[in-house]
Amino acid sequence: TTDKEEVMITIEILDNIECKVSKEDAAIIQPAISFDASYWIQGQYKKIEKKYVKKIWATNGKKYMTFYTGSLPRVLKFCKENKIRTKVIGEELMIPADHAPKIKGITFREDQLELIEACTYEGRGIIAGATGIGKTVIQAGVISCYKDWNILLLAHTVAITGQTYKRFKKYGFKSMEIFGGGNKAKEPTKQIVISTIQSFVKLNVNDYMDYF
Repeated sequence: TTDKEEVMITIEILDNIECKVSKEDAAIIQPAISFDASYWIQGQYKKIEKKYVKKIWATNGKKYMTFYTGSLPRVLKFCKENKIRTKVIGEELMIPADHAPKIKGITFREDQLELIEACTYEGRGIIAGATGIGKTVIQAGVISCYKDWNILLLAHTVAITGQTYKRFKKYGFKSMEIFGGGNKAKEPTKQIVISTIQSFVKLNVNDYMDYF
């Protein structure tokens, strides 16, 4: 039907990673799973910007499509604004913090504590702050709240993983291992695994799917 008041879509939360919708419903929420992007190519005299619409579907099957669960609030907001009724099946697994944040040699500032609390409460999101806010300190603070859970940290460069490993060691974290930069990725055995994305994707998913 073309009447948005009568449209209703069904979203099934498969897990904390993906949500599933039918092909028909996927077409309706496509604008919420897309964003404007661009890249640059070298022209004859200068670089030229090429714009396109990037779609962020996780999988595209014959009958169903999946999108990342982190995009669910965006999808629901889109549906509400366009008067599209939704039926959500299932729920995300939220893991509450089991300890207060504590790091060796660090006294958290009030703004850092607020961000750490937001991370443990929301469960997912983006930390946005001014230069000097202490992203690594906040990261370590969040991890210190989950002493009974295994943690995976991914970064794009060896420089970042190396710096993070050294800082965490200084903060008193002991059960850690690092992949990338000469350290071959293998089946994880430590509580905190710090790895470059390029190295971690080489692992067999069966070696870590139930570890983190």
